[in-house]
Amino acid sequence: MVKWCVAFNCSNSDGMDNVSMYRFPADSDRRSKWIAAVKRAKVTNVGKVETVCDKPWQPTQHDRLCSEHFVGGKKSDDPLHPAYVPTLFFHTKPLAKRQTQVALDMFDRHTTIKKKRQDSYRKMEAAETLINLSVGISTEVTVDNISKQENTEHNCSQSCSTDLTMSDISALYQECQTLREENNALREKIKRMSISEDSLKGNDEKVKYYTGLPSFMILIHIVQLIKPCLNSTVLTPFQQTVLTLKRLRMNCHLQDLAYQFDIHLSTASRIFSSVLSALTAKLVPITMKWPDREFVRETLPMAFRTTFRRSYVYQLLIVLKYLLRNLKI
Repeated sequence: MVKWCVAFNCSNSDGMDNVSMYRFPADSDRRSKWIAAVKRAKVTNVGKVETVCDKPWQPTQHDRLCSEHFVGGKKSDDPLHPAYVPTLFFHTKPLAKRQTQVALDMFDRHTTIKKKRQDSYRKMEAAETLINLSVGISTEVTVDNISKQENTEHNCSQSCSTDLTMSDISALYQECQTLREENNALREKIKRMSISEDSLKGNDEKVKYYTGLPSFMILIHIVQLIKPCLNSTVLTPFQQTVLTLKRLRMNCHLQDLAYQFDIHLSTASRIFSSVLSALTAKLVPITMKWPDREFVRETLPMAFRTTFRRSYVYQLLIVLKYLLRNLKI
């Protein structure tokens, strides 16, 4: 028996290629969401006339919903996934369809970032386990040597209880030592290559190159000053500040900064705007002092005093332009 899709204006069936047919879920909460999304009316036949009932439509065990009504082309059993409930129908507005696609893209990005972090954590955990193992082997070798010196017969009985010889243990220990040294060298290399608080600390030349600030201490003071105004993101307040200052200093593209800090382009754009607003709110009042009205009037050229007598803003602009031209700023 061919199973047809119950959605309005949909003629897909289970015999078509690249189309999957799904039963309505048994869970009452999810089932009600599917029914509400389909928006079908219950129709009854009275003689030869079809009438719409007041009762809501309920699917039977033979009713199916095809995969084209789920964003991404298939349903998902994850309650946080946009395809957990069907959203694409004939009655769905274009704006709602675009919003659903955007939600799917964001979910995929978050899933990818989460997976990368989990993989990185597992690698670090494996490296730490290997280091601990090497330390344990070295301790066992030391204890074994001490026992050998104290009691030769006890050492013989211990050596008979394992298939590993001292040369095998020494080779394993040497291998673990080599891996530990390589691991430490790689960590130091990553630390030097990255733009983090540890890599910039004590390196004023690097701080000046990337941010334009003369020292690391001034950078830390600025971070502490604007920290209450920053939003909580995947980056620390220090990283957000460095990202913004680096873009202002080196005119880096936001996509380049997103790759460097392992974030999405939209996140980098939001961080840049947020930090820039915080810098304006905190630094401008304490670093820039506008001259008062009397000073502007006293320093205004004679040719402009009669024409622009009451225009304070224009007078201010004239004075600033005059000062900049004479001071060659």
